[in-house]
Amino acid sequence: MPSSIRRRLHLVGALSTIALLLAACGESTGEGPTEAMDSFDAIVEAAQEEGSVVVYSAYNAELTQSLADAFEDEYSITVQVVRQASADLNARFAAESEAGSLGADVLWQPDPVFAGDVAEKGWLAPLDPAQIPNLERVDAAEQTEYTVPVLEQPWGIAYNTDLVTGTPPTSWEDLITGDAIARGLLVAAPQNSVATAGVYNFWLDTFGEEFFTELQQTQNYSMGDSVSNAIQQVAAGEVGAFVPAPLSTVSTVQKAGAPVEVVVPDNTTGFAMLASISGTAPNPNAARLFVEFLLSDSGQAIAVGDLAVPVVESVTTGVSRPAEYVPTDNVATSSRLDEIVELVTP
Repeated sequence: MPSSIRRRLHLVGALSTIALLLAACGESTGEGPTEAMDSFDAIVEAAQEEGSVVVYSAYNAELTQSLADAFEDEYSITVQVVRQASADLNARFAAESEAGSLGADVLWQPDPVFAGDVAEKGWLAPLDPAQIPNLERVDAAEQTEYTVPVLEQPWGIAYNTDLVTGTPPTSWEDLITGDAIARGLLVAAPQNSVATAGVYNFWLDTFGEEFFTELQQTQNYSMGDSVSNAIQQVAAGEVGAFVPAPLSTVSTVQKAGAPVEVVVPDNTTGFAMLASISGTAPNPNAARLFVEFLLSDSGQAIAVGDLAVPVVESVTTGVSRPAEYVPTDNVATSSRLDEIVELVTP
Protein backbone atom coordinates (compact mmCIF):
# COMPACT_ATOMS: atom_id res chain seq x y z
CA MET A 1 0.00 0.00 0.00
CA PRO A 2 1.42 3.45 -0.79
CA SER A 3 2.63 5.46 2.15
CA SER A 4 -0.07 8.10 1.59
CA ILE A 5 -2.62 5.63 2.90
CA ARG A 6 -0.65 3.87 5.63
CA ARG A 7 -3.19 2.33 7.91
CA ARG A 8 -3.04 2.08 11.66
CA LEU A 9 -4.26 -1.37 12.61
CA HIS A 10 -5.10 -2.21 16.18
CA LEU A 11 -6.85 -5.05 17.93
CA VAL A 12 -10.56 -4.59 18.47
CA GLY A 13 -11.04 -2.92 21.82
CA ALA A 14 -12.69 -4.57 24.76
CA LEU A 15 -16.46 -4.36 24.92
CA SER A 16 -17.55 -1.15 26.57
CA THR A 17 -20.11 -1.04 29.33
CA ILE A 18 -23.27 0.93 28.66
CA ALA A 19 -23.98 3.60 31.25
CA LEU A 20 -27.41 3.78 32.80
CA LEU A 21 -29.17 7.04 31.93
CA LEU A 22 -31.81 8.14 34.43
CA ALA A 23 -33.22 11.07 32.46
CA ALA A 24 -36.93 10.37 32.52
CA CYS A 25 -38.83 10.84 29.28
CA GLY A 26 -42.39 9.89 30.12
CA GLU A 27 -44.53 6.76 30.23
CA SER A 28 -44.18 3.93 27.74
CA THR A 29 -47.11 3.57 25.37
CA GLY A 30 -45.90 0.28 23.89
CA GLU A 31 -46.61 1.60 20.40
CA GLY A 32 -44.10 2.35 17.66
CA PRO A 33 -40.57 3.75 17.70
CA THR A 34 -41.48 7.04 19.37
CA GLU A 35 -42.59 5.39 22.61
CA ALA A 36 -40.81 6.80 25.64
CA MET A 37 -38.81 4.81 28.19
CA ASP A 38 -37.95 6.00 31.69
CA SER A 39 -34.41 4.58 31.61
CA PHE A 40 -31.94 2.95 29.28
CA ASP A 41 -32.34 -0.31 31.22
CA ALA A 42 -35.97 -0.29 30.10
CA ILE A 43 -34.82 0.05 26.47
CA VAL A 44 -32.56 -2.99 26.86
CA GLU A 45 -35.33 -5.03 28.46
CA ALA A 46 -37.85 -4.06 25.78
CA ALA A 47 -35.33 -4.78 23.01
CA GLN A 48 -34.70 -8.26 24.37
CA GLU A 49 -38.44 -8.86 24.53
CA GLU A 50 -38.68 -7.90 20.84
CA GLY A 51 -35.90 -10.41 20.24
CA SER A 52 -34.77 -9.37 16.76
CA VAL A 53 -33.71 -6.40 14.65
CA VAL A 54 -33.48 -5.91 10.87
CA VAL A 55 -30.60 -3.77 9.62
CA TYR A 56 -30.57 -2.35 6.08
CA SER A 57 -26.88 -1.68 5.40
CA ALA A 58 -24.94 -0.18 2.51
CA TYR A 59 -21.66 -0.69 4.36
CA ASN A 60 -19.04 -3.41 3.95
CA ALA A 61 -20.83 -6.78 4.18
CA GLU A 62 -18.18 -8.54 6.26
CA LEU A 63 -17.90 -5.79 8.87
CA THR A 64 -21.68 -5.36 9.06
CA GLN A 65 -22.04 -9.08 9.74
CA SER A 66 -19.29 -8.91 12.37
CA LEU A 67 -21.24 -6.15 14.10
CA ALA A 68 -24.40 -8.23 13.91
CA ASP A 69 -22.64 -11.24 15.43
CA ALA A 70 -21.13 -9.20 18.26
CA PHE A 71 -24.49 -7.56 19.02
CA GLU A 72 -26.17 -10.96 19.13
CA ASP A 73 -23.50 -12.23 21.51
CA GLU A 74 -23.86 -9.19 23.76
CA TYR A 75 -27.66 -8.99 23.95
CA SER A 76 -29.05 -12.33 22.68
CA ILE A 77 -31.03 -10.43 20.03
CA THR A 78 -31.12 -11.87 16.51
CA VAL A 79 -29.89 -9.54 13.77
CA GLN A 80 -30.97 -9.89 10.14
CA VAL A 81 -28.72 -7.94 7.78
CA VAL A 82 -29.98 -6.80 4.39
CA ARG A 83 -26.93 -5.62 2.43
CA GLN A 84 -27.22 -3.70 -0.85
CA ALA A 85 -25.46 -0.87 -2.66
CA SER A 86 -26.68 2.45 -1.30
CA ALA A 87 -28.76 3.51 -4.33
CA ASP A 88 -30.56 0.15 -4.43
CA LEU A 89 -30.96 0.01 -0.66
CA ASN A 90 -32.42 3.51 -0.46
CA ALA A 91 -34.80 2.79 -3.32
CA ARG A 92 -35.98 -0.33 -1.49
CA PHE A 93 -36.43 1.54 1.79
CA ALA A 94 -38.44 4.29 0.07
CA ALA A 95 -40.63 1.85 -1.88
CA GLU A 96 -41.39 -0.24 1.22
CA SER A 97 -42.11 2.86 3.29
CA GLU A 98 -44.43 4.23 0.62
CA ALA A 99 -46.28 0.92 0.48
CA GLY A 100 -46.49 0.60 4.25
CA SER A 101 -44.67 -2.72 4.18
CA LEU A 102 -41.28 -1.73 5.60
CA GLY A 103 -39.17 -4.51 7.04
CA ALA A 104 -36.24 -2.40 8.24
CA ASP A 105 -35.62 -1.30 11.80
CA VAL A 106 -32.24 0.38 11.19
CA LEU A 107 -31.12 2.12 8.00
CA TRP A 108 -27.35 2.54 7.57
CA GLN A 109 -26.39 4.42 4.42
CA PRO A 110 -24.29 7.41 3.27
CA ASP A 111 -26.69 9.86 1.60
CA PRO A 112 -27.73 12.76 3.88
CA VAL A 113 -30.11 14.22 1.31
CA PHE A 114 -31.99 10.94 1.04
CA ALA A 115 -32.17 10.75 4.82
CA GLY A 116 -33.53 14.28 4.98
CA ASP A 117 -36.15 13.56 2.31
CA VAL A 118 -37.49 10.41 3.98
CA ALA A 119 -37.43 12.07 7.39
CA GLU A 120 -39.70 14.82 6.05
CA LYS A 121 -42.14 12.12 4.94
CA GLY A 122 -42.22 10.67 8.44
CA TRP A 123 -40.32 7.53 7.50
CA LEU A 124 -37.56 8.02 10.11
CA ALA A 125 -37.88 8.30 13.89
CA PRO A 126 -36.11 11.00 15.91
CA LEU A 127 -32.95 9.88 17.71
CA ASP A 128 -33.21 10.62 21.45
CA PRO A 129 -30.11 10.65 23.71
CA ALA A 130 -32.36 9.56 26.59
CA GLN A 131 -32.94 6.35 24.67
CA ILE A 132 -29.55 6.14 22.89
CA PRO A 133 -27.02 7.54 25.42
CA ASN A 134 -23.99 7.07 23.15
CA LEU A 135 -25.30 9.81 20.87
CA GLU A 136 -23.60 12.12 23.36
CA ARG A 137 -20.22 10.68 22.29
CA VAL A 138 -20.57 12.00 18.73
CA ASP A 139 -20.06 15.63 17.72
CA ALA A 140 -23.52 17.19 17.87
CA ALA A 141 -22.73 19.34 14.84
CA GLU A 142 -22.45 16.16 12.75
CA GLN A 143 -25.84 14.82 13.81
CA THR A 144 -29.36 15.66 12.75
CA GLU A 145 -32.59 14.87 14.52
CA TYR A 146 -32.81 11.67 12.47
CA THR A 147 -29.22 10.64 11.63
CA VAL A 148 -25.95 10.02 13.41
CA PRO A 149 -22.63 9.31 11.68
CA VAL A 150 -21.08 5.99 12.67
CA LEU A 151 -17.81 6.28 10.75
CA GLU A 152 -16.14 8.28 7.98
CA GLN A 153 -14.57 6.95 4.79
CA PRO A 154 -12.06 9.02 2.82
CA TRP A 155 -12.33 8.87 -0.97
CA GLY A 156 -9.46 7.39 -2.97
CA ILE A 157 -8.33 6.03 -6.33
CA ALA A 158 -8.80 2.28 -6.97
CA TYR A 159 -6.65 0.66 -9.65
CA ASN A 160 -5.85 -2.75 -11.09
CA THR A 161 -2.25 -3.62 -10.21
CA ASP A 162 -1.90 -5.89 -13.25
CA LEU A 163 -2.73 -2.96 -15.55
CA VAL A 164 -1.15 -0.03 -13.68
CA THR A 165 2.36 -1.45 -13.44
CA GLY A 166 4.35 1.76 -13.03
CA THR A 167 3.93 4.37 -10.33
CA PRO A 168 0.20 4.67 -9.60
CA PRO A 169 -1.49 8.04 -9.17
CA THR A 170 -1.21 9.13 -5.55
CA SER A 171 -3.06 12.45 -5.82
CA TRP A 172 -6.04 13.76 -7.73
CA GLU A 173 -3.70 16.00 -9.72
CA ASP A 174 -1.78 12.92 -10.93
CA LEU A 175 -4.86 11.94 -12.89
CA ILE A 176 -4.45 14.99 -15.13
CA THR A 177 -0.67 15.32 -15.18
CA GLY A 178 0.27 11.66 -15.56
CA ASP A 179 -0.19 9.19 -18.39
CA ALA A 180 -3.53 7.80 -19.50
CA ILE A 181 -4.46 4.74 -17.44
CA ALA A 182 -4.38 1.41 -19.26
CA ARG A 183 -7.89 0.32 -20.31
CA GLY A 184 -9.26 3.61 -19.11
CA LEU A 185 -10.71 5.32 -16.08
CA LEU A 186 -14.25 5.01 -14.74
CA VAL A 187 -15.82 7.78 -12.66
CA ALA A 188 -18.93 7.42 -10.53
CA ALA A 189 -22.14 9.05 -11.71
CA PRO A 190 -22.70 12.02 -9.34
CA GLN A 191 -26.48 11.94 -9.66
CA ASN A 192 -26.65 8.58 -7.87
CA SER A 193 -25.71 9.95 -4.45
CA VAL A 194 -24.82 13.25 -2.83
CA ALA A 195 -22.17 11.33 -0.89
CA THR A 196 -20.46 10.41 -4.16
CA ALA A 197 -21.00 13.83 -5.66
CA GLY A 198 -19.22 15.32 -2.67
CA VAL A 199 -15.81 14.45 -4.11
CA TYR A 200 -16.65 16.36 -7.30
CA ASN A 201 -17.73 19.35 -5.25
CA PHE A 202 -14.36 19.09 -3.52
CA TRP A 203 -12.57 19.01 -6.91
CA LEU A 204 -14.55 22.05 -8.03
CA ASP A 205 -13.64 24.02 -4.91
CA THR A 206 -10.01 22.89 -4.87
CA PHE A 207 -9.01 22.76 -8.54
CA GLY A 208 -11.70 24.68 -10.43
CA GLU A 209 -13.79 23.78 -13.46
CA GLU A 210 -10.72 23.25 -15.64
CA PHE A 211 -9.85 20.10 -13.67
CA PHE A 212 -12.83 18.28 -15.18
CA THR A 213 -11.88 19.32 -18.71
CA GLU A 214 -8.27 18.26 -18.22
CA LEU A 215 -9.32 14.97 -16.66
CA GLN A 216 -11.45 14.15 -19.68
CA GLN A 217 -8.67 15.15 -22.06
CA THR A 218 -6.04 13.09 -20.23
CA GLN A 219 -8.04 10.00 -19.32
CA ASN A 220 -10.99 10.06 -21.76
CA TYR A 221 -12.96 8.57 -18.89
CA SER A 222 -16.39 6.95 -18.95
CA MET A 223 -19.15 6.85 -16.32
CA GLY A 224 -19.76 3.94 -13.97
CA ASP A 225 -23.28 3.08 -12.90
CA SER A 226 -22.42 2.41 -9.25
CA VAL A 227 -19.39 2.28 -6.97
CA SER A 228 -19.76 -1.45 -6.32
CA ASN A 229 -20.14 -2.38 -9.98
CA ALA A 230 -17.28 -0.12 -11.06
CA ILE A 231 -14.87 -1.68 -8.57
CA GLN A 232 -15.92 -5.11 -9.82
CA GLN A 233 -14.97 -3.94 -13.32
CA VAL A 234 -11.57 -2.82 -12.06
CA ALA A 235 -11.13 -6.19 -10.35
CA ALA A 236 -11.97 -8.01 -13.59
CA GLY A 237 -9.48 -5.92 -15.57
CA GLU A 238 -12.20 -4.40 -17.74
CA VAL A 239 -10.90 -0.95 -16.80
CA GLY A 240 -7.68 0.20 -15.19
CA ALA A 241 -8.97 2.48 -12.44
CA PHE A 242 -12.02 4.00 -10.78
CA VAL A 243 -12.75 7.16 -8.79
CA PRO A 244 -13.90 7.90 -6.19
CA ALA A 245 -13.31 4.65 -4.32
CA PRO A 246 -13.91 3.87 -0.62
CA LEU A 247 -11.64 1.45 1.19
CA SER A 248 -14.56 -0.67 2.39
CA THR A 249 -15.78 -1.55 -1.10
CA VAL A 250 -12.28 -2.23 -2.44
CA SER A 251 -11.65 -4.51 0.53
CA THR A 252 -14.41 -6.85 -0.65
CA VAL A 253 -12.71 -7.61 -3.98
CA GLN A 254 -9.27 -7.71 -2.38
CA LYS A 255 -10.41 -10.48 -0.03
CA ALA A 256 -11.58 -12.41 -3.09
CA GLY A 257 -8.03 -12.20 -4.46
CA ALA A 258 -8.55 -9.46 -7.05
CA PRO A 259 -5.44 -7.44 -8.06
CA VAL A 260 -6.84 -4.13 -6.81
CA GLU A 261 -5.29 -1.47 -4.62
CA VAL A 262 -6.56 1.91 -3.49
CA VAL A 263 -4.62 5.13 -2.86
CA VAL A 264 -6.12 7.84 -0.68
CA PRO A 265 -4.62 11.24 -1.53
CA ASP A 266 -3.44 13.41 1.34
CA ASN A 267 -5.72 16.15 0.02
CA THR A 268 -9.15 14.58 -0.21
CA THR A 269 -12.65 14.50 1.19
CA GLY A 270 -14.89 11.66 2.30
CA PHE A 271 -18.32 10.71 3.53
CA ALA A 272 -20.05 9.42 6.64
CA MET A 273 -22.12 6.28 7.05
CA LEU A 274 -25.32 7.49 8.70
CA ALA A 275 -27.47 5.42 11.04
CA SER A 276 -31.21 6.06 11.31
CA ILE A 277 -34.23 4.28 12.77
CA SER A 278 -37.34 3.63 10.74
CA GLY A 279 -40.40 5.65 11.68
CA THR A 280 -42.42 2.43 11.67
CA ALA A 281 -39.73 0.04 12.90
CA PRO A 282 -41.20 -3.35 13.84
CA ASN A 283 -38.59 -3.59 16.61
CA PRO A 284 -38.00 0.02 17.71
CA ASN A 285 -36.20 -0.70 20.96
CA ALA A 286 -33.88 -3.27 19.40
CA ALA A 287 -33.17 -0.62 16.73
CA ARG A 288 -32.22 1.92 19.41
CA LEU A 289 -30.01 -0.61 21.12
CA PHE A 290 -28.28 -1.49 17.85
CA VAL A 291 -27.49 2.18 17.17
CA GLU A 292 -26.23 2.47 20.76
CA PHE A 293 -23.94 -0.49 20.10
CA LEU A 294 -22.61 1.07 16.88
CA LEU A 295 -21.42 4.04 18.93
CA SER A 296 -19.84 2.02 21.76
CA ASP A 297 -16.09 1.47 21.87
CA SER A 298 -16.46 -2.14 20.83
CA GLY A 299 -18.97 -1.38 18.09
CA GLN A 300 -16.78 1.39 16.71
CA ALA A 301 -13.71 -0.84 16.64
CA ILE A 302 -15.56 -3.56 14.75
CA ALA A 303 -17.24 -1.11 12.36
CA VAL A 304 -14.11 0.73 11.26
CA GLY A 305 -11.83 -2.30 11.11
CA ASP A 306 -8.82 -1.09 9.13
CA LEU A 307 -11.01 0.65 6.57
CA ALA A 308 -12.59 3.76 8.11
CA VAL A 309 -12.25 6.61 10.59
CA PRO A 310 -14.15 6.27 13.90
CA VAL A 311 -16.43 9.09 15.06
CA VAL A 312 -15.85 8.49 18.78
CA GLU A 313 -12.61 10.15 19.90
CA SER A 314 -11.69 7.52 22.48
CA VAL A 315 -11.55 4.81 19.78
CA THR A 316 -8.02 4.49 18.37
CA THR A 317 -8.59 1.74 15.80
CA GLY A 318 -9.25 2.31 12.12
CA VAL A 319 -7.45 4.63 9.72
CA SER A 320 -6.30 8.18 10.27
CA ARG A 321 -7.85 11.09 8.46
CA PRO A 322 -5.60 12.07 5.54
CA ALA A 323 -3.24 14.94 6.27
CA GLU A 324 -5.22 17.54 4.32
CA TYR A 325 -8.68 16.03 4.73
CA VAL A 326 -11.60 18.37 4.02
CA PRO A 327 -15.03 17.36 5.37
CA THR A 328 -17.69 17.06 2.69
CA ASP A 329 -19.97 20.07 2.34
CA ASN A 330 -23.29 18.29 1.74
CA VAL A 331 -25.30 21.49 1.53
CA ALA A 332 -23.06 22.97 -1.17
CA THR A 333 -22.91 19.68 -3.03
CA SER A 334 -26.67 19.36 -3.09
CA SER A 335 -27.17 22.95 -4.23
CA ARG A 336 -24.61 22.53 -7.05
CA LEU A 337 -25.60 19.03 -8.12
CA ASP A 338 -26.86 20.04 -11.57
CA GLU A 339 -23.62 21.93 -12.22
CA ILE A 340 -21.57 18.98 -10.98
CA VAL A 341 -23.44 16.52 -13.20
CA GLU A 342 -22.80 18.74 -16.22
CA LEU A 343 -19.10 19.06 -15.39
CA VAL A 344 -18.56 15.34 -14.80
CA THR A 345 -20.60 13.95 -17.69
CA PRO A 346 -18.27 13.34 -20.68
